[in-house]
Amino acid sequence: MRPTIRIAISMSIASVAASVATAEVCDLDSPASPATLVDGGFNQAILKDGNGGWFTPADPGTGLYPFLEAGTHAPGTSFRVTGQVGNYSGTSGTNFRDLDFIRFTATGPCYAAITLSMGRDLGGFVLPFGQGEVSELSVYTGNVQSQTEAVELSNTAKVGCPNGSTYVYPNGRTQVRVPVAAGADVLVIATTPKDASLYAGPILYGLDVTLQVLDNASCGTATGNCVTARATSGCSDAACCDLVCTLEPDCCSVAWDNNCIQTGVSECGNFVYACDAGGPANDCATSPEIIDVASMPVVRAFDTTNASTDGPNNLLELCGALTARDIWYQIGPMPADADVTISMCGVGNLGDSVISTYNLGAVTGLADGQTLPALYRGCRDDYCDDDGDGTTDAGGPSAYTMVNVLKDNTYLIRIGTYLEPGADPDSALALQGQVSFNVRTTLWNSGRQRQVIRNSDNTALNLTVQTGYRSTTDADYMLATPFTLPEDAQVEGLEFCASTTVPTSASAIADRVKWVIFARDGSSAAWMGTWNPGVNTVVAEGELVFDSTAYSNISSDAGRRYFLDFPTPFMLTAGSYFMGLKGTTAGSTSGALGFYVYGQDGIEHFNPANNRACWWNAKNYATAPGTWVLTTASSTATYRVQTGDRAGVLYHAPIKLKGTPVSSMPCFGDLDFSMEVDNGDVAFALLDFGSCQLCASDLDGTGEVDFGDVALILLSTGPCQ
Repeated sequence: MRPTIRIAISMSIASVAASVATAEVCDLDSPASPATLVDGGFNQAILKDGNGGWFTPADPGTGLYPFLEAGTHAPGTSFRVTGQVGNYSGTSGTNFRDLDFIRFTATGPCYAAITLSMGRDLGGFVLPFGQGEVSELSVYTGNVQSQTEAVELSNTAKVGCPNGSTYVYPNGRTQVRVPVAAGADVLVIATTPKDASLYAGPILYGLDVTLQVLDNASCGTATGNCVTARATSGCSDAACCDLVCTLEPDCCSVAWDNNCIQTGVSECGNFVYACDAGGPANDCATSPEIIDVASMPVVRAFDTTNASTDGPNNLLELCGALTARDIWYQIGPMPADADVTISMCGVGNLGDSVISTYNLGAVTGLADGQTLPALYRGCRDDYCDDDGDGTTDAGGPSAYTMVNVLKDNTYLIRIGTYLEPGADPDSALALQGQVSFNVRTTLWNSGRQRQVIRNSDNTALNLTVQTGYRSTTDADYMLATPFTLPEDAQVEGLEFCASTTVPTSASAIADRVKWVIFARDGSSAAWMGTWNPGVNTVVAEGELVFDSTAYSNISSDAGRRYFLDFPTPFMLTAGSYFMGLKGTTAGSTSGALGFYVYGQDGIEHFNPANNRACWWNAKNYATAPGTWVLTTASSTATYRVQTGDRAGVLYHAPIKLKGTPVSSMPCFGDLDFSMEVDNGDVAFALLDFGSCQLCASDLDGTGEVDFGDVALILLSTGPCQ
């Protein structure tokens, strides 16, 4: 009988959804539903946010985020908020965006159906947003005092009016009702896009919230998860529980059995770990192929023809894609903080692949596949340009660099075929080809970047120091940061975080960065050593070209993060140095970069009078000393650092040097990393005998391992020096 019930009730659900959609109206001023809460202000310091997101700083008097408190409401009730938002210019001419942060609490488990209407006041007549005009609505639940503890339920940017909340299940199914737990804070953010020319305020809005009771009450009280069978009814995911019980009533009146579990899998996208181990040896997440970090770079051939699908498929996480016919690799425990690159580019791979990664933490293997969703780290789809046309190949092979993998942590890498939502995993085409694994150790990290706070109005700022061109009189400034290298290393790459917007009207967007490393005098009692052109000598310098439009955004950093390789790696001995960076452009002297330079792990700044500086005029930086200066933000009371940070943190450039410590570098011919070239290395070469692209055993670079490589090993026999 259950299939009959499912069909009948599914039709009912569709009808209800249609009626909700057709009932939507853009209601900005309804006398029949007066506002429970009115925000009549606009351009209020406590509500403005220069970032355009949920990062408004805490009130310095209370330590709390500023909210419009909408109160506590019971399921079955509704309320309305009216207010004004939009963009405006601050006293310094900086563009800000006014966001309204509305917070409420539900007394019992329920759904929240939220509608945002927005329009412009044309002298007493309100014109609702039309085609091409956008309102933004975000909904969070949990501890909304802490961004890291809040869970995003809905985020929409809708053209026209009205806008509405949308809840998305892992398999992509959507509904207009978002689930709300009893007693949980709910934060609703209403605003416009950050475009001062199109959305100059005040812009009026009406926000309507209706709290709807659950269709099945037990879904609000059940505590067991939705993927384990038990004798009691319901499960703890209220939204999926309600959907399953509407289709299968016994799941909420009798027991949550295996049929309920499978309905949750098919209808909601719930994950149940299962692996048919009849495929490749690394078919299952619990039995991956182990890749030794010390042996990288390495290349592995693969064939997923008979691979099953055992990894989680969550449309909200996997690059908007699902993955089928997956195989697994494991790296770690990591010997040091590093970046790891997994690449399928440039070796003739066919098929549409997705790479995703999972962090096992300090555990050296996956014991329970059911824990995979909680371990998810990130993914990459469509990255390579194998046809050489200058654009990423859609539906082709992929590559992924895991930035900041942590010392002692272990990671799983999943490679599979892109799968359209709703498609049968067994229909997915197989992948055949090669994948390479490479590691680059972090030799030095200047620390993660944060914002400063303006004391006058409590706003967070992406404060920058301009490097390169500043003015016609100060045309060549370079930002310098002291660092210590603990051991000799080969430096292979540079990572930095900066803005490429034009800092001054006379400067240009940088398309290259000039860098220099000075030796640092360690004999001085001052933190930086003594600046002296005879002591602070240049040990390495150069210029790197980069594409200012190609970058990686990292949510905890301000600005754009760039990854650049040195064309010729160089050796740097252990010691103390200054690292200097500045922006420039091809054929111009006016190029500049804006460095977001407040670092959590910055250099101590005890007293401005001590002249503890962080940048200098370096027009002739290779031979002449410059004039040390202080950044305004670190020497006055106009700004303060984030709550919990050291008050004396000084600004510095966000830099990471990448490379290989000497202690991790084998000598030529030492294929087994024994620090000695012997018969063991000959054995390794023989195992790779034949065609072998990018193999470490291919010592002469011919693309194959043969007796020429064996001869080179024999000529190098003996301990590494």
